[in-house]
Amino acid sequence: TPALCSQVLEERWDSAASLLSSFPSLSHHSSTHARFLLLQQKYLTLVNEQQQAAALSCLRTELAPLGVHEDRLHELAFCLVPGPAGPPPDSELAMSGTRVLSELATLIPPHMLPPEHRLEGLIEQAVGGHPNSPCHLLRSDTSAASLVVEGGAAKFAPTSEVPLSV
Repeated sequence: TPALCSQVLEERWDSAASLLSSFPSLSHHSSTHARFLLLQQKYLTLVNEQQQAAALSCLRTELAPLGVHEDRLHELAFCLVPGPAGPPPDSELAMSGTRVLSELATLIPPHMLPPEHRLEGLIEQAVGGHPNSPCHLLRSDTSAASLVVEGGAAKFAPTSEVPLSV
């Protein structure tokens, strides 16, 4: 949904996690793992901002009760440990909203959360699947998929007319 996408891209992890309940046909397994992914990003953002108390609270009260990825929870806990065993550099902690969105796309079915560039992929699939198609508008010698080829409109001629019934 556009609302979930915008919340993730704006890195509003709590709002995005609460929106998951608006997907009633999402399986419990997928919902739990998607919630874990979003709350993990919330936790890592808090660690990046050096808000240790809030990060620890998130780890204990939001992530752990989900009961998934126990090994990952232990790795995340090390982010709060000061010294050499502590967190990796900032660049290795939280993922960008776009990356989280692509990870979510693996958990949420495409009819609920269409993958990025889905339309382009479908057009390429349709064009590639019909190389001898009489419709010259769908074929192009360029690498980018396009429905309109310059000057191609003159080449298109429908082979039959469909009568309209009233």
